[in-house]
Amino acid sequence: MEGQKALAFAMFKDLNMIAVSTENGFHMFDYEAELQHVKTMQLKNVSQICFVDMYFVLVVEDEDSGEANLICYMLDSDEPEGEIKIKQFLG
Repeated sequence: MEGQKALAFAMFKDLNMIAVSTENGFHMFDYEAELQHVKTMQLKNVSQICFVDMYFVLVVEDEDSGEANLICYMLDSDEPEGEIKIKQFLG
């Protein structure tokens, strides 16, 4: 991840987790264990990250279609639990 720009960031204090999205992917770290890298997912254009209990929700933008996908994952899974596509609006 060296030299990459962070696009979105979230922290989940209950589990000592930090999530960061970059141009090349989505990364999770455990900051209790000296910032140990936990997970990388090849998801581009992640603009927002939110932790909800044992889940994390990502907003993945599609610049070509003007739509965004809201994707929900369990913390220990690489497969989505659910996904919904929404139209983005200007402003």
